[in-house]
Amino acid sequence: MRFFGAGRFLREVRDHHTLNIQGRRGSGKTLLSFAVAREFLRAGWASTIHSNVESSLCSPLYCPLESAFIVLDESWILLDSREWRKNKTTALGAFLRKRAIWLALPSVFPIDSRYRALRAWRRFNLYRAGLPIWYYRWESGSGRDLREGGFWLFMPSSFFGQFDSFAEICNDAGILDCLSQSFGLHSQVIGAVPWVPDGDGDGE
Repeated sequence: MRFFGAGRFLREVRDHHTLNIQGRRGSGKTLLSFAVAREFLRAGWASTIHSNVESSLCSPLYCPLESAFIVLDESWILLDSREWRKNKTTALGAFLRKRAIWLALPSVFPIDSRYRALRAWRRFNLYRAGLPIWYYRWESGSGRDLREGGFWLFMPSSFFGQFDSFAEICNDAGILDCLSQSFGLHSQVIGAVPWVPDGDGDGE
């Protein structure tokens, strides 16, 4: 699997530290998240990948986190725009740069606007035309500050099996609480699963 024309997009992800991937179920949101995460490892921007989805690309969850790319699948469960003020969830996004952490947030439903500054979605699935290519669009900002573009993902099927695409996501697997601890925040992230290391200290 390879990206074509994604240089500017990847730099936007690097600069924003958050990426909201939108679209219906089965539209390549989680696959793009892990594909971007792998590119960050290759570029040396991140050292580890973590997720609430089982994947061969992921490392054990150590706390505190640093230089990490996190894929938080079905992110609307914890960052639902309708529940933000009600839950008073800690705004972790403001602290990501301090520890070189990036969040990919694939979600069927809208998440809080503070995590939607950079958005991407699959526009075309060219497998239907016999071409092993997906085409994505992205945009960041709004109004006069809007930036946008597109890129191609060649042979995405070669990435199938790298993660559990049938997982039923119901929590964040301790990631948000680990982030909260990593940033030295005393308030707990409401709805997050507590991160408790086992006897070996590997966080699993």
